[in-house]
Amino acid sequence: MSRTALLQRDGWTFRPATSPRVEEALRHLLPPPPPETDGVAAVAEAIGVVGEVDRALAADAVPTEDLRTVLEGLGQLEAVLTAARTRALCAADVAGLPGDDAAVSLAAWLAQVQRMTGTGAAREARFAVTLSTQDDLLAQLSSGAISRDHAMAMVAELQRQRADQDARAAAERARQERERRARAAADLEAQRQARTHAERRRMAQEAARREAERAEQERRAREAQREADRRAQQARQEDLLAAAREGASADEVRRRGRDMRAKGNADLERDAVSQHRRRAVREWVKDGMHHLLLILGDEAYERYRAAEAAAMTFDKPEVPEDERRTYEQRRADAAVDIIDAALAGGDLPTRRGVKPHLSAVAPVDTLLGEDIPGRGEFGSWFSAETVRRLSCDAGLTRALVDATGQVIDMGRETNRWSVAAYKAMQIMFDGCVFPTGDGTTCGRPLDWCDLHHVEWYRHGGRTDLINALPGCRHHHIVIHHDGWAMTYDPVTGVVTITRERDGLTRSARVRRDLGEVLGGQGQLDLDRQPS
Repeated sequence: MSRTALLQRDGWTFRPATSPRVEEALRHLLPPPPPETDGVAAVAEAIGVVGEVDRALAADAVPTEDLRTVLEGLGQLEAVLTAARTRALCAADVAGLPGDDAAVSLAAWLAQVQRMTGTGAAREARFAVTLSTQDDLLAQLSSGAISRDHAMAMVAELQRQRADQDARAAAERARQERERRARAAADLEAQRQARTHAERRRMAQEAARREAERAEQERRAREAQREADRRAQQARQEDLLAAAREGASADEVRRRGRDMRAKGNADLERDAVSQHRRRAVREWVKDGMHHLLLILGDEAYERYRAAEAAAMTFDKPEVPEDERRTYEQRRADAAVDIIDAALAGGDLPTRRGVKPHLSAVAPVDTLLGEDIPGRGEFGSWFSAETVRRLSCDAGLTRALVDATGQVIDMGRETNRWSVAAYKAMQIMFDGCVFPTGDGTTCGRPLDWCDLHHVEWYRHGGRTDLINALPGCRHHHIVIHHDGWAMTYDPVTGVVTITRERDGLTRSARVRRDLGEVLGGQGQLDLDRQPS
């Protein structure tokens, strides 16, 4: 076959390649074995061929003009491997291999033998089982006509469609059951009012006959609905498959599926019911970080995004590149601020008579500079510097313990900034005063700010207005954990920060100076709570 001709073999098509080695490898990448071929030997041969392509790429032996052909070939190979893996998983399940290995499910067995995570194995098992029921989709994937991403998008859409249909069927069964109970109650009441035993028996027989006829009608209606659902699934899959074959990307296929689901108020109502039933919050810890998976329906998602949009702020253009937050970090900061706003708002139910709040327990030596960690109410450990940062804008409660750790005395809460202090901050500052560049500050709204002790509490800094500056949660963390020192001149109204590791200094003038706000008083007594 000429190297300038298209490579065609058993439905596989590649663009012209100029490297004989690459051309030969692609031609034999996955030759379809005859039925009598040993599957294990075929897989071993395929691994060897793919390994040859990998070694050629690692050695930069593939000309640049051939890379497109190689990538297309590997993409088609991934599609064929997905189809083969699906068939292998289903065959293993039918053969009872999970049970032979004492696994409780196909997903558990897959996690065991493939060393996958439980979540990944469950997702892979669901994908394979659903895909195995779609012969046309599996055939297109096996031929390389569509990609693995296309198949995943269509399987996900099929699963959503089935979930919608199941939710609709469940709602219909619940309605029928409510009606059946109402009819039964009415029949019993009518029978109780019958004058003779014979009349009561006749009425009971008539009620049983009506219920049997109605049950048969409902059974036929369910069968008809199941057939209609099956045809609807097939029609939607055919539409999405046609779009994929015509060149639509996997994302376009997903959007097309969403648009199809959104047609009609009845579909939307069924979707709302289904989404409400599937709402969930899942939590796990990985790499020292707490992961929260929030599964919401459309309505709850829109409410959350509205709150997030109100809380999320952009970094100003003057912020240096190495200090700019990513989009995901800004969303995370907004989520925490939403939680803080809910805790501070006072509308949440109390717990044992106390408003919900962040709690940390640490020795007093931690606040005085010792590097002793603290512990949160729900089991998290805080570094000493985190405890000191939290104490900037928190109430402190003294607990006296004996040698065994038993609490023998609890003091009153101290160190909390008063309402007057927050009101004063609103008068003096526009928002977070952390300088993001010379002459500019972060400016995030005061509602999202903590009050920071300019002279730290452990260094003898007092909880009064002359020693307070507002900082957003992000920059308050930066001050305590990234080695920034902050000073404020109440006469000039200038905030200055200096980074200890390299001496970088920035200054910015805030809106109004402290002397003007205090009217020459010099200090505002915050120990007195406002009346």
